[in-house]
Amino acid sequence: MSSHSAKLKVGQQTDDALFVTEWQQWIERRSSPMHAGMIDTAGSLAAPPCPIPLLKRAPRLRTEREASDVCIGIAASEALSATCEALLRWNSAIITPERGAEDALLAHARWLVDYEVTVAPGAGGWPLPVADTRLLSATMQGLALAVLARAYLLTGQIQFLACARRAAHTFALDILDGGVCAPVGDGEDAGIVFEAVARYPADHSLEGFLVATLSLYDFATLTDDTQARALAQRGHDTLHKLLPVYDVGYRTRSHLHGARLSGQCQQAYLARLMDSLAACSRCAQCQRTSTCWAMYPRSATKRLRFHLARARNVGSQKAWALARHALGLRGTQTNTDTHRPYRICVPITAYPVGGGMRAVMAGWRQAMACDWTMEFLTAHIGPDAEGQVIYSFDPRVPVLRARAISPSLFPNVIGYVLAGLVGLHRLLRRAPDYKALLPQDGVYTAAFAAICAKLTGQRLVIVDHGNVRDLYDPDYAAEHRQRLARFFWPKRQIAKLRLALYFPTVRALARFASRYSDHILAASDDIVESYRRHLGVPAHRITRFPFMLDTTRYTPFDEETRARQRVTLGLPEDAIVIAMVNRLHPMKGVDVGVSALRAAIAALPSDIRARVRILIVGDGELREQVTAAIHEAGLEDICRMWGEARADEVALLLRISDIFLFSARRSINSMAVLEAMAAGCATVATVTSPHIAEYLADLRGMTTSIGDVDALADALGTLTRDDTLRQEMGARARDYVVAHHTGEAVRRHLLRATYWQPEL
Repeated sequence: MSSHSAKLKVGQQTDDALFVTEWQQWIERRSSPMHAGMIDTAGSLAAPPCPIPLLKRAPRLRTEREASDVCIGIAASEALSATCEALLRWNSAIITPERGAEDALLAHARWLVDYEVTVAPGAGGWPLPVADTRLLSATMQGLALAVLARAYLLTGQIQFLACARRAAHTFALDILDGGVCAPVGDGEDAGIVFEAVARYPADHSLEGFLVATLSLYDFATLTDDTQARALAQRGHDTLHKLLPVYDVGYRTRSHLHGARLSGQCQQAYLARLMDSLAACSRCAQCQRTSTCWAMYPRSATKRLRFHLARARNVGSQKAWALARHALGLRGTQTNTDTHRPYRICVPITAYPVGGGMRAVMAGWRQAMACDWTMEFLTAHIGPDAEGQVIYSFDPRVPVLRARAISPSLFPNVIGYVLAGLVGLHRLLRRAPDYKALLPQDGVYTAAFAAICAKLTGQRLVIVDHGNVRDLYDPDYAAEHRQRLARFFWPKRQIAKLRLALYFPTVRALARFASRYSDHILAASDDIVESYRRHLGVPAHRITRFPFMLDTTRYTPFDEETRARQRVTLGLPEDAIVIAMVNRLHPMKGVDVGVSALRAAIAALPSDIRARVRILIVGDGELREQVTAAIHEAGLEDICRMWGEARADEVALLLRISDIFLFSARRSINSMAVLEAMAAGCATVATVTSPHIAEYLADLRGMTTSIGDVDALADALGTLTRDDTLRQEMGARARDYVVAHHTGEAVRRHLLRATYWQPEL
């Protein structure tokens, strides 16, 4: 042993830097070719000290003891403290040799083996009491790994190693699958965090994350476990990405769910954990971070900033509490309710009306049928609302003297937010037990939902289908300016002023909503980028969710049924039906589609041209212009303007169609494309989003650049002439949707963003 080792009494706080040094020296001796056997000639213990800084008293996850769960004299609520005590005694014996420490560690290891709970195939753990349930903890799992690994090195008994490997496997499993791992981010930025409390929404506790990563490094080094090493490295990489979020410059956040800052003692402990991680992983960045964190409580300036921030947070909480009391609202304790299905409130602009949101909500209702009861709050209740709970708020605000308040105009958008706030406030007073609020845009609806969420303490998850991205898209602003050209001069000047005031207003609403939201579900990667770039939302608070379809609704008809349905709708049995399903809005590029159809049909042979029929499904502000364009193109005899369609009508029309045309101008991740693919249509689409290119890759469809009429016409002509190509392309498209856009994939994303905890 080192000559500078100090004598320590059992149970006292240990010198963590000393034990990390002893641990590293043991590893070097063990890997040396001169080392033979597990006990060296100096008579030291056969396993190294635990490199994890250990507290004399482990944190308690619940204040009440569960006296009924006593196992070999250890209450279940004391399992974490007992594990810490066994390791503390072991570490102390490294300095002051005491054979009883070895016996204590082995006794606790046997307790861990005997009372291991199977949480998933090949995975086991020790659930701890949390509120009214029992949950896994990455802290407990990590410290148990340290005990079991040392017990195996001491005795060579395979039962300890097998139990440790089952415990280590929980770090590889998502919380939804019985593990302690929570994903963070998407795509290339995706990472994992090991959770101190394994439930959703994940707190991303820094202490638990560091302890778990350290324990995995320790276990991998002692047992040469490649899976543990890979998990430790992945967690370490994620920690580096999250350090700018954890570190606020004068103190660290104890967890990312909320604004709570670490106290002085916890700050010192986090610095020690980071220092140990730096030593075990030989990471220079972690070493610099540890030094910086250790200095925070010692700097007068940083202490002052910390106290000011804490006072501001306390003042903000009291102000919201006073406002809640004044408005007669009741705060909620959403984390303690475990009874499903949960009631979820979905504020939405208009519902159910034609468009992608209706299809998305239909998929969510199906996927979450066992977990949620979804209720909607909207300014406009559309048709086909049977069987759904939908509340309406009156969008009329007498102060503004406006009969129709629209979120797309100024100052009407302010009236919309005020009306929505009043409507949601009334609803929450009558039914305060909603588990979460899920507004379906990141701007105006999210703004009034954010106010109510702060007042009641309910979880706010913004679902953005593209609204925030539009605010920073120059093409979106250009579309608004183009509409002003048809106004007379006085009205055009007023409209310009309203437009100039509109964008600053809605951007301010978006900043407010994103700041006070708990999580954001984005429909595409470009929406994620807008939140991160323009609103400064960190990656751990944003998730891109996949669209989900009820593929059985879009199952293609057999030939006989298809022919019968076509005749019913007045279409020839052998027709080649080309469908366009979207709102008649400038961003949808219907004029581009009509031009492409005109060019494609003009180039067809006469026999094929006679079979072509066109369905344009949808309504909107451009209906008159589209009708005029169809007449000008000479397509009125073969084109039918269907108008607004219900969800079942859309499914029927797609199932009898052969080709689906999507000619949008601006970047959107279209639900209509997936619906057409699910119906087995051969799809021709402009690539307005990387997701559309992904959907139609590998000959699942044909893509063109935005606004390229000639390319759209060529693609339409190719598919119209080749019956076999259409059928093969449609079959591949449907197989892709069935495989990748399932209800389970959507369900997992929604549960992570809202609430879920296992029943152990």
